[in-house]
Amino acid sequence: MGTRSRKPDEERIAALRGLVEQDPKDEIALYMLGSELLRAGRAGEAAGLFRRALTLHPGYFAAWRELARACLEAGRPGEAAEALRQGIPLARSSGDAQAVKEMEGWLGRARDSSSGKGGG
Repeated sequence: MGTRSRKPDEERIAALRGLVEQDPKDEIALYMLGSELLRAGRAGEAAGLFRRALTLHPGYFAAWRELARACLEAGRPGEAAEALRQGIPLARSSGDAQAVKEMEGWLGRARDSSSGKGGG
């Protein structure tokens, strides 16, 4: 019972979908719905929502990070690498050293996967 990670909640997903329907230009709601869908294992659907959020707010580095994660989980390392190349400079300029470190690690994984090295 001590775990802090939440399981995906279909009611929460439905509520977030409602928020997105009410305001399709709310990048925070798009991001939150994408995050919930990613947690539910629906990486492709999540990636589409992160892309929509980034269309509205291209400087939202957390959405670039989660887009990269969704692409990695969906087996699309080239798309993940591109998202990371966009997001890392934004995270760096915001001063979020932990996000930069995490994203740089993912970029290495994405490159290895793209080149067939596998990375383990």
